[in-house]
Amino acid sequence: MYIRSDIRYARAFFDLTEQKQVSKDIYLQLPRISALAKAMSQCAEWLDSPSLSKEKKREIYSAIFVKEYSEIMQLIKLLISFRRENRLSQILELWANLYRKKYGIVRADLVMAIEDDSFVSLVRKAVMERTGKQVEIDVKYDKQIIGGFVLNVDGLVSDHSVAGRINMLWRKMGN
Repeated sequence: MYIRSDIRYARAFFDLTEQKQVSKDIYLQLPRISALAKAMSQCAEWLDSPSLSKEKKREIYSAIFVKEYSEIMQLIKLLISFRRENRLSQILELWANLYRKKYGIVRADLVMAIEDDSFVSLVRKAVMERTGKQVEIDVKYDKQIIGGFVLNVDGLVSDHSVAGRINMLWRKMGN
């Protein structure tokens, strides 16, 4: 869930990274940066302690994000100064959405029952042809779908799984 200030911070951070021409570099490092941010949010109760000064928080974040870009540290320091460091994950997610929108990248989540690299390539090609954009696919395997696949492209879900079809039949029989 996003709050209004998350969007403002993400836009300002996006403008900064664009101006300094580091957006692409940060985007490529984003999975690692986001993982660190999520790990930090799991320590939120401890980090939100009033006994922990803003300076100490800055030291902790600097030690964890030591290899990151100075722009990330600028954002973190700003968030700490306004006691919003617990929003870092959401802000980075919104920042990534802005980046993908500007550079014509669409995200897709593909869930399949079995590994099949050639099918993933076909899906990537189909989504690219349909959207006219570069495609990033996150592939997950889940045997509970029995067979077929479930594809989510920017929030639009297409369920072609055996489990999905069985569920649909059950719902139709129940009506």
